[in-house]
Amino acid sequence: MAPAGYAPDAWVAADREVKAALAAAGGNLAAGRSHDAHRGFERVRAAQCRLRWGASVPYFIDDLTALRTAMGKLAELKAAFAAGDRAKAIEKSLATEPAFSKLYPMFGDFAAVVGS
Repeated sequence: MAPAGYAPDAWVAADREVKAALAAAGGNLAAGRSHDAHRGFERVRAAQCRLRWGASVPYFIDDLTALRTAMGKLAELKAAFAAGDRAKAIEKSLATEPAFSKLYPMFGDFAAVVGS
């Protein structure tokens, strides 16, 4: 049963994703693949984050998740530039916009910074 404020179908989907991610992480740990296990745990954090965002439940760590996502997009863009892959660089450039657009309203009063 979903707590108040959470859509039952979203709660079920998040629960399913968390269980699958934990099972995958456990399998990776047992196989000695700690980096892959860490990615499984990241899936848990992301599923819980999406659930809270969908329910408009504020949680500061979710803001950091959005920042981490944006930084990951920049790392992908940097790798494309380093490889000299123009097509991939263009693709990754376009992919950064949604992540950074989400950050813009999350981290302060930008009007105050620019003097508006």
